[in-house]
Amino acid sequence: MPQADGLGLELMELCLPQVEAGRLTGYVIATYSLTDLLATQIGPQMGRSQEISFTEADGTRLAMHGLARRGIRVFSAQQLLDLPGNTMVLRMDSWRRSEPDLFPNVLTALVTVMSIALVTVLFMLGHDTRRRLRVEQDLADALAFRKAMEDSLVTGLRARDLQGRTTYVNPAFCQMVGFSAEELLGQGNPPPYWPPERAEEYGKRQEVRLTGGNRPPREGFESVFMRKDGTRFPVLIIEAPLINAQGLQTGWMSAVLDISEQRRVEELSRASQERLQATARLATVGEMASLLSHELNQPLAAIASYANGSINLLQHAPAPAPDLQVAMRRIAEQADRAGRVIKSVHDFVRRRDQAREAVSAQALLDAIQPLVNLQARKLGVRVDSRIPEGLPRVLCDRTMVEQVLLNLARNAMQAMDEAHVAHPALVIQVRATTATEAGKRWLEFSVADCGPGIAEEVKQQLFTPFFTTKAEGMGLGLKPVPHRGGAARRPAGLRTQPAARYDLPIHPACAIRLTMQPAAADATVFIVDDDAGVRDALAWLLRSRRLLSSTFASGEEFDAMLQGGFRPNSPSCLLLDVRMPGMSGLALFEQITERGLAEALPVIFLTGHADVPTAVDMVKRGAFDFCEKPFSDNALVDRIEDALRRSAEVLAAQRKKGALHNRLAELTERERDVMGLVAKGLPNKLIADQLAISVRTVEVHRARVFDKMEVKSAVELANLLRDL
Repeated sequence: MPQADGLGLELMELCLPQVEAGRLTGYVIATYSLTDLLATQIGPQMGRSQEISFTEADGTRLAMHGLARRGIRVFSAQQLLDLPGNTMVLRMDSWRRSEPDLFPNVLTALVTVMSIALVTVLFMLGHDTRRRLRVEQDLADALAFRKAMEDSLVTGLRARDLQGRTTYVNPAFCQMVGFSAEELLGQGNPPPYWPPERAEEYGKRQEVRLTGGNRPPREGFESVFMRKDGTRFPVLIIEAPLINAQGLQTGWMSAVLDISEQRRVEELSRASQERLQATARLATVGEMASLLSHELNQPLAAIASYANGSINLLQHAPAPAPDLQVAMRRIAEQADRAGRVIKSVHDFVRRRDQAREAVSAQALLDAIQPLVNLQARKLGVRVDSRIPEGLPRVLCDRTMVEQVLLNLARNAMQAMDEAHVAHPALVIQVRATTATEAGKRWLEFSVADCGPGIAEEVKQQLFTPFFTTKAEGMGLGLKPVPHRGGAARRPAGLRTQPAARYDLPIHPACAIRLTMQPAAADATVFIVDDDAGVRDALAWLLRSRRLLSSTFASGEEFDAMLQGGFRPNSPSCLLLDVRMPGMSGLALFEQITERGLAEALPVIFLTGHADVPTAVDMVKRGAFDFCEKPFSDNALVDRIEDALRRSAEVLAAQRKKGALHNRLAELTERERDVMGLVAKGLPNKLIADQLAISVRTVEVHRARVFDKMEVKSAVELANLLRDL
């Protein structure tokens, strides 16, 4: 449409039909100005930087809105508008003065930055994932290697936290105790492998360990565990603290070793060594059999002579009492001499459990003196024993030390005999050494002779196990006792032979003073022995000490008296032989114990076949003493008198308790109630309140209780009731 200013206005007409009730009634023609349409529909913001226009298909511009073209570069966008009867193109032009911006707007910049960041993160994530996969693979290999090592170990491993809960166990530990890992993990105190009888002890030890009060020894400590089936077995436990990466302790790691096999091997080794030592002792006695026969024949012949002489004297009445006393004394001396020889051989040959005991130096030498004297008389050797008075006792295995001393003495005498020494002499000396730096004192035993001495090459191997210079020797002479080193020396008075020396620790004994009281005049000693000679001899010995006795030939005879209701009413004791036909002494002792008579009737066992385990077992079960035949008569009577005094004390206590029960029986029920509260220390007013009686009534009952119970105060009454 032309305008007055010579310009034109582009219009667009739109014709729409009007239809009413299906009938065409006319047309509506709308005329649009393209320029106004752009101005009204396009916002002012768009017009500042772009040019929007309608163009025909051939590019002829029909209408335009926006700023005129600026810049050297144009960016265009077109959209075809297909209207009925008119086809136009909507065109938008944008321009820049210079090169276009890298980021046309902020949104594009953000998207670009985020894209770059995403790519970077993806790259780093891929790198980290690959690194993690490598680390996880290395960790899996390390765990597999560690598990293979743990599964191959025979040492049990156990970890516990600071609360004592089990956090880790390896298969070896599970196999050791017989429990699965599920049964052990998370378990607190006590764990199932602790023996119930030791659970309290182990619990206290663990509490101290977890609080840091006692660090375990580096070499470990021994303990006892229990398997699932209840069997106990010894273990060696080596513990170390568990430290985390921050240097903090989180628990304890334990290595557990089953030492059952080690203990079994040690026991077999010990038993083998004992058998070898016993064999050596038997061989020694076998070599001296002829000498023993000669040594025993002498006292036996003397006994026979004295006995025959006594019979001859008795045939002529009246018999001279002084001569008979001399004869009896000589018979006793010769019998004691023969007994010492037999006992020394018996103690030397008998195989005993190794036990350290306090023994005097004189007793050690007295035990081997008969055997040493036998060979000394045969070889013409002068034996000199030098033992000062007042030496303390030593702590040692008596049998082993006696064997060493005897072996040294015999070797010395044989060496002098082989060297044809003109005047052979043997010196056995004991002396106390000065205290060591640790404060310990020792007794030094030395055996020296006048022989040619010990070769230097032999001296270096003296204490090697099973080393010997004899063709028939077993090399056990110096094995039983460990040697505490020192230079060999030459004792005064001897020429060439250095002394073999052993140092034994002094036992810290203290003196004890005993006050002895005579036995009661009505005391009775019961003798049960199947040997009539022993029964008669013991009865005769007791009569000589003014003691009454009653003899029984078998355990059945004494048991019949027990079944008849016998209970000792006066001080008494029982001398009981261990081995008897029929009922043995041990079986009879069980009957006495079951009847509760072992305290009032102390039992002294007599036997010629003693062994340490049996003696210890009998004493633990209530026996008063265990004496071995042959015994010293006077020493036996002293023990009998001790037993009678014990019996008198027990009977007196029983009578006192019986009298106390009789006094209690005389109390009324109300007096018993008052007595119980008085013994608790309650005053009369509180007693009256509790019993709902008057204070005056309490005072009356209290006085009667004191009178009947024969006491003067509540404290004395409480002590009396406590004795019940």
